[in-house]
Amino acid sequence: MRCFAALDFDEKTLDAILQVQGRIEQILLNSESLEAKAIPKNQMHLTLVFFPDEREREINDKVLAFKNLFAKRKSFNFKLGKVVFLPSIGAAKVIALEVESPELMALQKELATALNSKEKRDFKAHLTLFRIKSGIIKSSGQILGVGYDAAASIEGVAAKFSFKKSTLYSSGPVYENLAVVNL
Repeated sequence: MRCFAALDFDEKTLDAILQVQGRIEQILLNSESLEAKAIPKNQMHLTLVFFPDEREREINDKVLAFKNLFAKRKSFNFKLGKVVFLPSIGAAKVIALEVESPELMALQKELATALNSKEKRDFKAHLTLFRIKSGIIKSSGQILGVGYDAAASIEGVAAKFSFKKSTLYSSGPVYENLAVVNL
């Protein structure tokens, strides 16, 4: 079973994110060399810890540890920063917004430890806006123009976290909340 722990965004923050996504989508529509799929509003989240293949019993233990970790935690602020291309400009698979928050970085480390994550890659806090289906981005200016920083003014409060099951279909992933914690 695929599952993950995530930060869910409130409606106000999601609306601001959708405005940025819409501006980028207009630019992408004019690109003949790149095909990308927008992430729908109901699937927008920030993955903190991902588990690609877990047994149901292990998931139940992780859900319990997830809930316990948030028992005495308080909400905190975050900022959506610049547009980034991950994993890198020449090999980009996603167009995302960088997420800035020391509290979020500390929480991610705690979650990874508490939930026994086996992830080897370094965590890079980001919100995926588009998945690139085909084409290569040679420079950010190629897509966005020089100095594009549309998201710098989006600030939010991290107050809702979820542990989700992800089921893949040909039409895309479907998420099911296994646990939700409101701070």
